[in-house]
Amino acid sequence: MDTPITRKEFSLAYEKGRPQTINFLLSRGVQEDEAREKAQAAWVKGWERRFQLKDKKKALSWVNTIALNLYRSSIRRDSQQELIYDIPVPFKISLSAFDLEKKLKLCRESEREILILRYFWDFDIKDLAGRYGCTEIAMRVKLLRARRSLRAKYVSIPESEILKAG
Repeated sequence: MDTPITRKEFSLAYEKGRPQTINFLLSRGVQEDEAREKAQAAWVKGWERRFQLKDKKKALSWVNTIALNLYRSSIRRDSQQELIYDIPVPFKISLSAFDLEKKLKLCRESEREILILRYFWDFDIKDLAGRYGCTEIAMRVKLLRARRSLRAKYVSIPESEILKAG
């Protein structure tokens, strides 16, 4: 078995090999800044573990393997961290939505039905007018009155918040 690599031999291998390690990483698609960083880290790790090197002549390929493994580890680590950011954040819940069902029950039956059909079931004005046998203008007036009636049940909540809650 060969003797371990000496400090002098490792420093010579580093001087010649570091640019080659950078080029090796670049050929694997690593961005230039990251290639420089990973190459430097690989040579440091190689220095720390130089006693594990079996053949002095293979220092460059050994360090290149370390560099590639460092890069792959960083990709895995980064992809695990990115998953955290992909978690959807729920919408802010309007507290008025919890009250809406109770407040709708306080409305007259006809108003409640029109509001539910329009804002929960997404009926358009034309469909509602046909269903209730009136003109579209009359239906708009009925909806306006129903919304005002519902808003009055909330006192301080603006109409836009009532509609968002539905």
